[in-house]
Amino acid sequence: MKTRWSAHIPFFQQGPIRTTRRNTALICLVFIIIASIATACAGNLGNLLGQVLQTRNDESTVSMSSVTHIQVCNKSGNTVIHTDPSVEKITVKSRKAIYTDNDAEQAAVDRSLQALVVHIQDASSSNCSWLSQGGDSSTLTVTATTPDDQDIGKVHRDRVDLEIIVPDTTIKQSGVAVHIESFDQIQLTGIGGNLQLTSLSGNVDVEKSFLGQDSRLYTASGDLHFSGALHGPTNNYEFISDSGDVTLTFPTKTNATLEMDAPTGSISSDFNLKNIEETATGARFSGELNPGAGIAASIKLKVRAGDGSITIHKS
Repeated sequence: MKTRWSAHIPFFQQGPIRTTRRNTALICLVFIIIASIATACAGNLGNLLGQVLQTRNDESTVSMSSVTHIQVCNKSGNTVIHTDPSVEKITVKSRKAIYTDNDAEQAAVDRSLQALVVHIQDASSSNCSWLSQGGDSSTLTVTATTPDDQDIGKVHRDRVDLEIIVPDTTIKQSGVAVHIESFDQIQLTGIGGNLQLTSLSGNVDVEKSFLGQDSRLYTASGDLHFSGALHGPTNNYEFISDSGDVTLTFPTKTNATLEMDAPTGSISSDFNLKNIEETATGARFSGELNPGAGIAASIKLKVRAGDGSITIHKS
């Protein structure tokens, strides 16, 4: 709200505002009315919106001596996977959330929450066409389905956020094949291998990892962060954000052939990239990441920030 001063007398020349008992009483009355309205609105905000958030937390464990494949389909929320040396079994945690009417009965709330289903080692109800229906004893499969999975534009969508905790001892040092499709954010920590990660509307964050053959990290709308090593010798990797920044962190001795494009942003690097081409609206680069490393640049990287910038760091 703009404050208006006298049109004829500059603000710094105006004298103090005169007050009378009548003016003071009127001002107090106005403040009391405003405070009463604000309190009433705050207390009845839920009624004004007509919706309240209902949540439920569930937890399950899975006994697996070894994990070579992880596949997760979650078109309703976040997906977080990390290792933990303190756990003995794979633990799958879920937070289910729905919106209901203020006056909804508890039985109706329970039925709505039950419609949000998390399946473990069962891909039969998945809505991800790529998901393997089979799998062996070393494949971990987790799916989450809700009635709102196909209604992406809905404001108050039902959602399921997943956290999967994997014991260190079940992960092979050579790596794991990980395939995740998630509506919102993907976080992967302490797990490397062939990674196929797709977020429809959130950030993709991969830490303490390494990439195996032909890995692809993609988000349609969000930032992409990767910190780890690239395993060669002749693998191809893709890091793509259609709408967000891409930030990559590699060991100092890393080398690769890069194809980078930031149509509306910039490209910067701790490595000595030569001949970064500035375009009318953005930047692009084609060449070796680290020619002085003494390593052949046989690994190929495609990096694109459709509506953002690209940054490469040394670890």
